[in-house]
Amino acid sequence: MSDDNEIKLAPTTQFRLGGPDWTRIELWAGTADVRAGAMLDNPKLVGTLLQLRVATRRSAAIELLEAELGFSRERASNLLSELEGRGVIVAASAPNPYTSEAAARWIRWGWRDALDFHLAVRDLRFATGDAEGMAAQNNDFADRIDAAEAGDDLPSPGPYKDYPDAPFVELPRSRSQIDAATVGAALYKRRTCRKFTNRVIELPRFAELMQHVFSANEWPLGRMGMHLRRTTPSGGGRHPVEAYAVIRHVEGIPPGLYHYSVRRHGLEQIKAGDFGDTLCHLGHRQSGLDNVSAALFYTARWDRHIWKYRYARSYRMVMFDIAHLVQTTLVAATALDLRSFLTPALRDTEAAAFLGLDDLEESPIYVTSLG
Repeated sequence: MSDDNEIKLAPTTQFRLGGPDWTRIELWAGTADVRAGAMLDNPKLVGTLLQLRVATRRSAAIELLEAELGFSRERASNLLSELEGRGVIVAASAPNPYTSEAAARWIRWGWRDALDFHLAVRDLRFATGDAEGMAAQNNDFADRIDAAEAGDDLPSPGPYKDYPDAPFVELPRSRSQIDAATVGAALYKRRTCRKFTNRVIELPRFAELMQHVFSANEWPLGRMGMHLRRTTPSGGGRHPVEAYAVIRHVEGIPPGLYHYSVRRHGLEQIKAGDFGDTLCHLGHRQSGLDNVSAALFYTARWDRHIWKYRYARSYRMVMFDIAHLVQTTLVAATALDLRSFLTPALRDTEAAAFLGLDDLEESPIYVTSLG
């Protein structure tokens, strides 16, 4: 690029704390698989780069780096070239995605954090789904397994979560009620219910719901280990979603908070008691969480998914997995003559504490209530 050309700091550039002791500064710019990062040892460089957020002749930028950082002209020119190569410095004429009318609405209406994420992960180039692309993916996963076996990486998290020492309520298996329903009736009868009456749900009805939504068949994938198959799809067959049940009025099950065991098709009791008021509080006192017979928390067990999909865009995929399971729950509940309510509006940190979870290990994302 000619020294007469005007350049600027890329609009997508972000600075944040990082490093092993969180005292260094990370620099990120670009989008998706062309997103570049660097660790800055010199905090003064941040202030110097910020002076380039407006259009500046390239020669003037070199002089700025010389003056502010004490670099020789050659070193300043080389640094600027490296920043240009990484997309941190761009042509002054490069478009700014943050200045469009649509982006302005995102920001005005409180979506700035979402806009940053959207711009950072869009346009990711995925591996092709043909034989060549799938072979490349399989080789990549094989390398990860080799690294894990050598102690250079963590092993793939297993498909099950268990509370082996918890009191256990085995659930019966049956398809009688779901098989008697029709897809059409379940789809068109479904309505969001916002008023419940504490009626007891029969155990066979509740057990069928949990079976048809959350239970799974095992699916061995060679060195990739055991995977699961549910009635609902999951990205890469990872099934990172766990289910926790708040039981209040279900035949034969003492009130309490339970984890659903996929391995055993039953409920593992985490704590006993009627948590109806706690449920309402965690859901911001929505009427659809009052007087319910049971409620289901859907949580994302992050490592199970991240181990395979090591790019931030895949956060979207986990949200899709949650949505798939919620919809299956609603349709299955309707087929079983149960009413349901659904909401993602949770007190996140308090909900995680209630479930006994570390939010960055496993996060509560959604809740449905039943009655």
